[in-house]
Amino acid sequence: MKSVFLALGVFGAVLFGGQARSAGLQVRFYPRETARPYEVNAPRGWNSVLLQNVSIVNDAEQELLLERVELDLMAGGTAMQTQRVPADELDRVAKRGAGLQKAGILENLKFQFRPDILLAGDVRLAESRRLPPKTAVLLSYRYFVFAPPAEAIRVRAYGRTPGGVAFEGEGSVAISSPKSAVTYSFPLRGNCFIGTGQALHQGHRWVVPEEFALDIARIGEGGLTHRGDGSKRTNYFAYGAEVLAAADGTVVAVQDGIAESDSTLRQESESPEAYSQRVLSMQNELLSKGALAAGGNYVVIQHAPREFSFYAHLLPGSITVNKGRQVRRGDVIARLGHSGNSTEPHLHFHVVDGPDPVFSAGLPVHFENVELPLADGPREIQAGDIVQAR
Repeated sequence: MKSVFLALGVFGAVLFGGQARSAGLQVRFYPRETARPYEVNAPRGWNSVLLQNVSIVNDAEQELLLERVELDLMAGGTAMQTQRVPADELDRVAKRGAGLQKAGILENLKFQFRPDILLAGDVRLAESRRLPPKTAVLLSYRYFVFAPPAEAIRVRAYGRTPGGVAFEGEGSVAISSPKSAVTYSFPLRGNCFIGTGQALHQGHRWVVPEEFALDIARIGEGGLTHRGDGSKRTNYFAYGAEVLAAADGTVVAVQDGIAESDSTLRQESESPEAYSQRVLSMQNELLSKGALAAGGNYVVIQHAPREFSFYAHLLPGSITVNKGRQVRRGDVIARLGHSGNSTEPHLHFHVVDGPDPVFSAGLPVHFENVELPLADGPREIQAGDIVQAR
């Protein structure tokens, strides 16, 4: 099973979380308002937070040599943890980022890298930590695990002019996950399996819109998600299951009519390596049509001013709602299918802070009606869980 954008493991006009303390080095973030934490271990109070993207921009009128960057996990004005990015790593990061930009990858994956935010003002990525005016270094995927509550991630950048004059830039992004006023229920009934969740070894966590997304399937006897050899989509236990509105709201977008095919399933004689290559090729073809093409048939529902749920890979012709329709939590809105970037029938579900399910940031969701029979106590859903939806 793949996420909607599972293969995107590569790495917000101008508004950003922090400004430089003195003219010269500027710090910008995407997502630019908040970094959302997610539970790692509930009994011990451990959480994690991922800083997806930060750009260090030379906003001076002369070249600057970036010496180091420090990322501090802040609480009560004090740094609880510090990650240091030294000069040699900055050179490596810069070279990689410039290569991605030259290859057009930043633009092709702009829902992830948001060059309109991180590189606004005709900024280019430099090939090293030596930054001519209007160039930048892009840092991605900085991960923190913590037990005491944390309030922000502070980023400080240090550099010098060719004449030795020191420059600094500083910015911060808040760590916040306020409890939603929306009551969410699980979007499928019965016993389900979380094939992909927020785990670091899977694709979701590394993509801004789907950082807290779930890929939901069903398993049967023998721990498999399908009967027989799994070569037909109708072999899969989840196929055709009723998809439910997770909360009260208004439908704001619908896509239907995207055909399905058994050819996107792994064939019995196909090696894992060969199938992975074929999946990547299929995914790239879909993304060339626009990021939402990977979702296949989908529904987007607004529940609050900045809370929108996304249901993807739906069965063509099964969607029962249209744009503007008011729905109640638990209403059937479609049936689970295999459209879009799907390697087996499953429901991709996530909640974001804007109406575009791709050009928005993911939000963690708490479901009111689930039990985790294999968990050692109450906690949030994790990848690999069996979920019983009441």
